[in-house]
Amino acid sequence: MCCSETLLIPDLGISDTLPTNKLKLIELPVLKTGEYDFHCQMQRYLGKLIVYW
Repeated sequence: MCCSETLLIPDLGISDTLPTNKLKLIELPVLKTGEYDFHCQMQRYLGKLIVYW
């Protein structure tokens, strides 16, 4: 299992497997203004989704 194989957005309850070298659509619910951290299952790849309304 590769570290970048799984996307986790804990605050949104999202855990999704990502295919290698392919695009994947991940639908998000309507979000409130704020910041939502995301990472891989080992927390080596980290990011932040920032929502402004």
